[in-house]
Amino acid sequence: MPAQATCNNLAVPAIPSALANLTDLESKLIAKRLLFMKIFKLPKGAHQGIKGSVVNVPADVTKIASVLPRVPSQSGLIGLKLKRDLK
Repeated sequence: MPAQATCNNLAVPAIPSALANLTDLESKLIAKRLLFMKIFKLPKGAHQGIKGSVVNVPADVTKIASVLPRVPSQSGLIGLKLKRDLK
């Protein structure tokens, strides 16, 4: 029997109703951990893969929760588009 089996009381808990309807941005703002990884498209099919290492950074949610809701200009997010040719 695996160590992380449901008979060992290690099941994933249900999502509370208050958090079920959050958008992707809202769920990332209240996350306790921020994950940074390089995701690339695999050559065959519509699958994706991870290249390199995954960095797991703890976040202080109490600071973020005290200033929500924010307007997008105050969120500190920067949208990037990478180009292959610099012409």
